[in-house]
Amino acid sequence: MSKYRIAIAVGLFVLSGLAVLMASGRLPGGKFQFSPVMLLLMTLLAVLAGISLYLWRLSGKRNDELEIANNALTFYLNEERHLRELNGRILEFSKDMLCSVDGEGIFQSVSPASDEILGYNPGELVGTAFWDRVISEDRESIRDAVQNLISGRSRDNFETRCCHGDGRKVYVMWTAEWSSLNQTLFCVGRDVTEVHHAKKRLDETMAELQRSNEELQDFAFVASHDLQEPLRKIQTFSDRLVLKSEHLTDTDRDYIARMQSAARRMQVLIQDLLAYARVSTRGKPFSRCDTNEIIAAVLSDMESTIAAEQASVNVTELPPFQGDARQMRQVFQNLLSNAIKFHQPGQIPSVSVYAAEETDDGWTLCIDDNGIGFDVKYTDKIFLPFQRLNPIQRFSGTGIGLAIAKKIVTRHQAEISAQSTPGKGTSFQIRFPSLSDFRPLL
Repeated sequence: MSKYRIAIAVGLFVLSGLAVLMASGRLPGGKFQFSPVMLLLMTLLAVLAGISLYLWRLSGKRNDELEIANNALTFYLNEERHLRELNGRILEFSKDMLCSVDGEGIFQSVSPASDEILGYNPGELVGTAFWDRVISEDRESIRDAVQNLISGRSRDNFETRCCHGDGRKVYVMWTAEWSSLNQTLFCVGRDVTEVHHAKKRLDETMAELQRSNEELQDFAFVASHDLQEPLRKIQTFSDRLVLKSEHLTDTDRDYIARMQSAARRMQVLIQDLLAYARVSTRGKPFSRCDTNEIIAAVLSDMESTIAAEQASVNVTELPPFQGDARQMRQVFQNLLSNAIKFHQPGQIPSVSVYAAEETDDGWTLCIDDNGIGFDVKYTDKIFLPFQRLNPIQRFSGTGIGLAIAKKIVTRHQAEISAQSTPGKGTSFQIRFPSLSDFRPLL
């Protein structure tokens, strides 16, 4: 259209120019007689030429604007198509079920995830009631929850027990928001059935653990009373037999001595077993503990043992920890006693107690000795109850001390380990969490 306007404008402009030349008598080879009609005609032609020129320029400007608008519209349409495709892909691959529900509880739109979560494809759900997918026992409470959402009074998260298409019961956690503008409830549903099953298994395990703990406490009570009473009678009557030793042969005396020794070992064993069982049941609340003070108290109790063995114990400044001071004192005493006890004949025990690897997340207590050591293949074995690496004739004990230590250390959210070389000594390490990172176990 613009080409025609240009041609008309140019033609009119040329004709008006010729008319002017003729009127002025300047056309070669001819004469022209001027008249008022001709003047009017020339004026009209000039006006038409100006209007055409103006329309031509205006048309060009409008065409540029229309082209810009058309390009912008095309860009936005392409972007909208891209976003629709992206939204479709998200809905297709999302594990969560996205849907919209009207104020009457009718599904308006549903994502493909409904097939896996509820066992129905979107086409089967759209137009049906949301309540129909909820088990009958929960429908009333879910209706109340949705009404609270619509009225804006309550929560945006609720859980339902739904009937799956294959007949089983599934748990779905919904996150929902009511749009008053669209009068629509937009929901995202996630299958949490496996979470419920895991929680049920955890509850069953905790119940079993509670039952085991109660049985252990009952056993501890029996061990502290019923088992020790026969031992006391054995010791009492064996002592009476010793008083009549003039009537006994040497063999009889040897038998009685062995019986008394076995009874004493049995009593110590029962007491150690009780200590092991009571780590969790007799523990006190945790508090900030001064490690230096506890170590000093342990060394004071062991003063006679240290003097008898002529042992040297060097202790450097130690950081504090969070825990049960009484129980950790038992751990430190066990480790220090072992460090002094397990040494070669004629060797003077040397023990070092120091802190290592002090970082933001904790620190390590190290207890090193120059004793007999052990093979590293037995590292895990030494922390088990009643496990001994050395004959009882050479080193006394029941073999439960390190098991108690490990159980106490575990209760403190710490870790105990050992490094050793036969004939060169052993190093025990306890890794304590920092005071800021410590979280008491329930």
